[in-house]
Amino acid sequence: MVINKEKYLEEKDNIIRFILENEDLYNIGELMLLFHNFLSDEILNKKYITITEIAALLSKFGIINEENDIYFKFYKLLESLGFIKGNILEVGSGPYPRLAEIIKDNHQKNDYNLTIYEKSNVFMIDKKITIVKDNFTSTTNIDTFDTIFGLYPCEASIDITLKGIEENKNLLIAFCNCDHSTEEYPLWFGDYWAIDFCSTMKERYKDKIEIIDNQITPKVKLPILIHRKK
Repeated sequence: MVINKEKYLEEKDNIIRFILENEDLYNIGELMLLFHNFLSDEILNKKYITITEIAALLSKFGIINEENDIYFKFYKLLESLGFIKGNILEVGSGPYPRLAEIIKDNHQKNDYNLTIYEKSNVFMIDKKITIVKDNFTSTTNIDTFDTIFGLYPCEASIDITLKGIEENKNLLIAFCNCDHSTEEYPLWFGDYWAIDFCSTMKERYKDKIEIIDNQITPKVKLPILIHRKK
């Protein structure tokens, strides 16, 4: 995400005001991270920004051009796959659900119902969106959903992938760079856990899934997994 410095300096006070007015959305660690980056202008020294709490606000306040915005890129991928229709579920929106906001503002048809699963508090951008404050786990009921997606859903990645494929849902996941090793799915040889996990999924499910290079975040070699329901 390439920052527009002039736009950032113009919007900086508005961003800090938004954080202060909505501080209940964030835990203490997230608040410290946000204030450190925005009060000190440390953010201007970062070449790439993948921390979603920061990235969501930069996107919201128009400090990132669309072609460099991870949320717009992911939205366009969802659109190109025809996944924004029916009952759709986003897992791990973060406190500010920027992806959901972009879908709401840009998808032309009123042909979907959006639910968000997020363990944190979530800023309400639209009363039509259903927010479930909970973790997505292997026991989460997804019977009513046509599509499940997540932009860096972190620790929920394994459960989203397995349930989405086994229960024949449209599925789109852009993996984060964290290590979510388990006894069954450890980090073996790749630069990132997600690479090894996706290799295992490809061996298991073969042509049922597609693994593509990350188109969302430049310079980060992380996979994106796609499953189309039959």
